[in-house]
Amino acid sequence: MLPVSNHVYSSRQPEDLKAYVPVFIPECRIFPVKAEECESEGPIRVRSRKSGLPTQRIDSTLLSSNGFPIVELKNARVTLFNGRSARNSQELHGRPKRHPCLRVQWKPDIQRLAIDTKKQFADYVAQYVREQPLEHASSDQIDAIGAVLDLIGHKNPRMHVLVLGEFTSFEERWKGVLGDGTAFPRFRVWDNDSLEDDRLNCTRDAHARSYDVIILPTVSKPVVPLSFE
Repeated sequence: MLPVSNHVYSSRQPEDLKAYVPVFIPECRIFPVKAEECESEGPIRVRSRKSGLPTQRIDSTLLSSNGFPIVELKNARVTLFNGRSARNSQELHGRPKRHPCLRVQWKPDIQRLAIDTKKQFADYVAQYVREQPLEHASSDQIDAIGAVLDLIGHKNPRMHVLVLGEFTSFEERWKGVLGDGTAFPRFRVWDNDSLEDDRLNCTRDAHARSYDVIILPTVSKPVVPLSFE
């Protein structure tokens, strides 16, 4: 679908055809198809617009032979491939920080959870725990939290996380699950705090007070914020 946009942008003139690579796909929808349609052919509709000197924004839809959408990309950003820049980056850093999109990894959408999907969600978490390597063996509770963080980070790679109390000793394990230290970490903010008599002490900047995920230990009563300075 993305290569087709290159032909559209070049107006089908071979001398104007250049290589573009995807750098960000904010929205992609994939619809199920019947087994008999998997080998069929269908048209691709593309709208490409220049957004900068080396960049484009692309909307693209792959249709089935019956005209129904199978894959929809919206507002995908692609940039002109520059072999010289890639070689320079590899010389300076050992390997480029960004790579072309080679595969799509599917995970359950945690924002779609409901009462009727409780069993499927529990089965997914249990399978995740069973698949953990022996060298990373931990309690089922810690691995289950890792499974949930993995799903949240997959949906929202810019999430803010706050870890409280005794769970702070497992931070590095969970941050590793979210790709900490790689070119694509799946969290933006990771904070930790201690609990004193089930009361929360926070002394960080006020602008960091909003969190998408808060990991709490077992406490004897509801946590009461003590101070936000």
